[in-house]
Amino acid sequence: MSSTGARVGTAIAGLLATVAAGFFSFGTAVIAVVGMAVGYIVMKRRGRRLTRGLSWVVAVGSVAAVALVVFAVFALQAEAGTFKDVKRAMDSAAAKPPPPPPEWLKKITPPNVQRQNELTDKMLRSKSFTAWTMIVGGVFGVGFLATIAGSMGWVGGFLLLHAATGGWLPRATLEDYND
Repeated sequence: MSSTGARVGTAIAGLLATVAAGFFSFGTAVIAVVGMAVGYIVMKRRGRRLTRGLSWVVAVGSVAAVALVVFAVFALQAEAGTFKDVKRAMDSAAAKPPPPPPEWLKKITPPNVQRQNELTDKMLRSKSFTAWTMIVGGVFGVGFLATIAGSMGWVGGFLLLHAATGGWLPRATLEDYND
């Protein structure tokens, strides 16, 4: 167990880390801290331990879940013509001929590969490809945001949980997975 002075110190450090992380992540890191607190309470009620690794997964997962819900709400509230405007902008950008490749690239690339075939061009301009790339881009964006903001929030939450409980979160052991 930690002394009262150490707990106060980790509480102050945890608050500073959470505020700093919240500032740099526009508040999303605070979601990780709240998620960790909820995860700790749920695990305690079930008679299990929230481990260091699981607390990170909970922090990142909390940010990812909230980010997915927020992005879904914004997508559902978008006006009907928004996606058509995006497609129109993509089509107008794609209508311009691409700049010619540099000479050194022409020399090392076989001639049949230099010309994009019409099947590939048709696929790239299809609605399904556009939707797929938007979905994949959104998933990567949410994953990146969740990893960065969740990790920053995890640091503050880790310190705050130490201050609240008087002990560091334990490492995972085999007993944690034998259920």
